Amino acid sequence: MATILMPLPDRDFDVAVVAVPWKLLTEAGHSVVFATEAGATIAAIAALLATGRGSAIAGPQPVPDDDSQRVTIASNSFSWFVGLYGLRVGVALTDRIALHADSNYLENQNGGDLVKGYELGLSVTLYTERAFSGPLVEGGVRLRREFEHCKGCGDFEGEDLNINSRTTTVGPEILVGWQWMLASTFNLAVGVGLLYNLNAASGEPIGAAFEPDGYVRIGFAL
Repeated sequence: MATILMPLPDRDFDVAVVAVPWKLLTEAGHSVVFATEAGATIAAIAALLATGRGSAIAGPQPVPDDDSQRVTIASNSFSWFVGLYGLRVGVALTDRIALHADSNYLENQNGGDLVKGYELGLSVTLYTERAFSGPLVEGGVRLRREFEHCKGCGDFEGEDLNINSRTTTVGPEILVGWQWMLASTFNLAVGVGLLYNLNAASGEPIGAAFEPDGYVRIGFAL
């Protein structure tokens, strides 16, 4: 019988792709030799060989990844220029899915009026490569409330509230984007999309309920 050399990368490959031909070849009586980039033993392959001939591998097995990150903390730094300040926390649920939650505070001087408010968001992000890295699709819900304190409706120093200027935006959002992990710690994420405002004025065309949405977030991973 033949001896078959099977070259493998040191990381980021699906063990199931190796397990299926290995199982078929060894059952046929051939000998399979694995060759890695650095000549070192890969933990996932060692586990595969330890199962013995004839053991079935049902699906992909995890490959240890020293660079994988489970939690990120970031801020939409560009929004600081319009008076929106906050933080976003992301938690990896699987290798390619992460849960994100963010909270923001708004304080912006708009001419003679002072606009204050808050924004809350919760979303699930699907990554095509791995969590917190590569192309992404993000779906979630967002709540935004703004209150205008106007100079003409009372004592401005007391920040009287103009009840006619309250606005509430709430609804689902969908975004696409990309996230880069730099030096396994710092990360940059860019996303653009649309938010559908369920609180839009009745009688308006359905297209008027859609609002542009997006972010440029800079943060770090834990």
